[in-house]
Amino acid sequence: MIMIKHVTRPEQASDNIINFQRELLFNNKLNPLVDTLPHFRAWYAIEEDGKWIFGPSKFIGYAGLTAETYGENTKQLDGRTTEIALRSWFEEAGAGELNEMLNDNLSEFFNAFGKKPNALVRISILRDALGSKNSSGKPAVGWVEAMLALYREMPTEAQQDYRRRLKNEL
Repeated sequence: MIMIKHVTRPEQASDNIINFQRELLFNNKLNPLVDTLPHFRAWYAIEEDGKWIFGPSKFIGYAGLTAETYGENTKQLDGRTTEIALRSWFEEAGAGELNEMLNDNLSEFFNAFGKKPNALVRISILRDALGSKNSSGKPAVGWVEAMLALYREMPTEAQQDYRRRLKNEL
């Protein structure tokens, strides 16, 4: 078992979506990811070369996973924690044409593996792709989620020092 850490930047998540695609397409038929495709509910999409590509939160929310390390460590991976980290940079596509188009593309992607998406699937895309803004007109940023993601990556001693300093600041 290896030490698995959450992603800390949106670029890591985007790179992981590309890596997820590679791992599915270029790994052998015994790939543990193929059988789990229908189990994933939370999917994240980016546009790559004019085409939408997808990755599940439980894979793309961790730094440096491969199909092999995913299979070996699946019991310690938790999609709920990755969704918290990814929420800082991604937003659910919501209802409408974009969501319908993304769902159609995801279904086509699944068809290539003889699978169907989970009925409870949710697709999120990078906030920049949605053009999301907060009330001040600046790009929306999940400050609390970002801080929590960084905090989780700190060594125990640094977490203790951070809590002590935060308590002194308040």
